[in-house]
Amino acid sequence: MDELYAIGNQNASDIDTLFGEVDRLDTRIDQTQALNAATVNARPMVTNGMTAFGAGVGYADSEAALAIDVAHSFEDTGWSASGTVAASSDDSVLGVGVQYAF
Repeated sequence: MDELYAIGNQNASDIDTLFGEVDRLDTRIDQTQALNAATVNARPMVTNGMTAFGAGVGYADSEAALAIDVAHSFEDTGWSASGTVAASSDDSVLGVGVQYAF
C-alpha cells in the first residue's frame, strides 16, 4: 500500500511540474507576441534620402515589449535599410533589413 501512495505522490509532483512548464511556455509565447507587435509598429516611413527613427510598443496578455527602429533611404536608388532592437521583461531581439521600392 505504501508503494501505491508513493507512486501517487510522484505522479502528483510530476503533474505540478508539468503545469509549471506549461505556465512558463505560456509566458514565453506572450513575450514573443508582444515583441512581434512592438517590432512591426516601430518601422518608420522613409523616402528619398531621409533617415527616421521609430518606436513601437506591444502587449500580449500581461506581457509588454518596446521596440526602437532606425531606417535610412538612399537618394535616387530606391533602396533603404533599417534596423530594430526590441526588449521585453525577459527577452530581447535585434533585426536588420534592406528594402527596394520600384
